[in-house]
Amino acid sequence: MLTLLLVWSQGAARTADASTPHGAPAPATDSRGPGVALGLDFVDAGRSYVSLLWEAASHGATAVSLVVELRQTDVHAAALIPGPDGPITARSGDLRRAIRDAHALGLETMLLPIIQLDARSEGDWRGVLAPATPEAWWASYGAALLWIAELAEEEGVSMLSIGSELASMEDDIAAWAGLVGRIRGVYGGRLTYSSNWDRFAQTPLWGLVDAVGVSAYFEVGRGVAPGALTASHVMRQWSQHARDIVGVARGWGVPAVVTELGFPNGETAGAAPWDYQRPAGPAPMLQAMLLGAAMSVLARHPEIERVYVWNWFGDGGVVDRGYSPRQKPAGVVLRRASTDSPERGQ
Repeated sequence: MLTLLLVWSQGAARTADASTPHGAPAPATDSRGPGVALGLDFVDAGRSYVSLLWEAASHGATAVSLVVELRQTDVHAAALIPGPDGPITARSGDLRRAIRDAHALGLETMLLPIIQLDARSEGDWRGVLAPATPEAWWASYGAALLWIAELAEEEGVSMLSIGSELASMEDDIAAWAGLVGRIRGVYGGRLTYSSNWDRFAQTPLWGLVDAVGVSAYFEVGRGVAPGALTASHVMRQWSQHARDIVGVARGWGVPAVVTELGFPNGETAGAAPWDYQRPAGPAPMLQAMLLGAAMSVLARHPEIERVYVWNWFGDGGVVDRGYSPRQKPAGVVLRRASTDSPERGQ
């Protein structure tokens, strides 16, 4: 699986140029505004995602984060499950085509590997991995990341995340340092790591990467009834979270990247934005308000150089309970963000 994200970014994006080689970046242009990511979530192989990329670019997208799925059987597995022609669940040709289509549309690219579990007990997710044989797991994970890094280098991908929300594995600094060293030997782009929203201040990996990454599902509406949740309250909450992110980034002398920012279309989106499966009726205007308030605050901080909005893939529509802003008021928020171009740091 490869998931399509929207990204707001301060950095330079690539402009479309049909003559640009597949692996070479296109010329840079202004990149503020929402962006698009391509997700290879279709079941059949060889599906083109160029229409989704084009649609997101038409909303003002300037960059795309391609979320590359890795799978393992459960939290105790000692190895990843191989994909059809590599370690990822998507076919390598589909991933390469997505990157090339993104570059042709002028979109800067990032790859974000995420581990999914085939079998889960209550409370199980990638944040609590406990491999039965840690050495074997690191060998398998390392081989997968090197495969991804080599492909990213060949295709001119600007940034690579070395992992996502792997809280229980983060303290093995020696393993991470060895992996990062091998990645840097084959990949010349920038590296980040996507730390969970409740963990990023304690994550010990920032000295190994080029940007602090935060999966930012902060519970900005916790304790407030959905009907009583206001934009001013949400912005106050985000102002503190943004300061916390910037503080960590400054402490390590690197910029920050919000690797995921998303709200499901549901009445509990403010209280638990990380949980799109909670029983609740659709609330598209609440989703739009939450997204707009967050993006407005984050845009004021130049240290936060990118914000990736989760996520573009899916049918969309006002009754769709998922995160996608497609055909929802949240899509209008993204389109406006691309035209408002707020001055950052004010």
